[in-house]
Amino acid sequence: VFHQKIDYAPAPVSTRYGILGVKVRISYSKNKKGRAISETY
Repeated sequence: VFHQKIDYAPAPVSTRYGILGVKVRISYSKNKKGRAISETY
């Protein structure tokens, strides 16, 4: 029972050894005053 909005974005990254996959997850929640807070993992 989570009340958070979560965005997810995969992105390829080119290196000299090949292509790597990077995953970014952003969690949006509200604090007690109703302001939006975002965290990146």
